[in-house]
Amino acid sequence: MNFLKIARSAFAPLAVFVFLFSSVSNAQLGNPLEPNCAACDGKIDNIIFKKEGFGFPSFIEIQSRKGKRFASLYAGYVSSGQQFSISGASNFLDNKGTLGATIYISFDGGAPIALHTSCSEPFGPGTRVESLVVISATSRNGGLTCPVDDVPTPPGDA
Repeated sequence: MNFLKIARSAFAPLAVFVFLFSSVSNAQLGNPLEPNCAACDGKIDNIIFKKEGFGFPSFIEIQSRKGKRFASLYAGYVSSGQQFSISGASNFLDNKGTLGATIYISFDGGAPIALHTSCSEPFGPGTRVESLVVISATSRNGGLTCPVDDVPTPPGDA
C-alpha cells in the first residue's frame, strides 16, 4: 500500500483539527491557554511592551492627552528584545488610574501614533505598534486581557 496515502488518511483528522483550532481566536475559545484572562473592560490601566526587530535602540515616548494637557507615561531608549511597562497610576490626567482613551507613541521623535486603550477596539497581548508588541495588559474592570489576533499597526492619526 502507498505510504503517502496511509499518512494522509491517518493524519487528516489532525490536519482538520489544527485548521479549525487555528482559525478560531483565543477569545472565542474562552482562551484555554490563559484561563484567567478576560475581555478588555473599563480602559487599559497597565501595559508591558517588548521591542522587536534589530538595529539601534529607539527613543520611545508615550503620552496621554486630555484636552490640551499632556502626561508623559514613558520616555527612554529601548533596545531590541527589551521590555518596559507603563501604568495608569502615573497618568495624572485620569482620576481612575487608567491610561485614558488613547495613548500616543512616538519613535525617535517622529509623529505620534494613536493607540486606542479605551477597550472600544480589541486590545491585549499581540497588539502591535510598529516595532512594539504588547506582551501583557490589564484593564480596570476586566483584569488581565486575553491575547488578540494579529492587530495591524493603527494609522498615525495623532
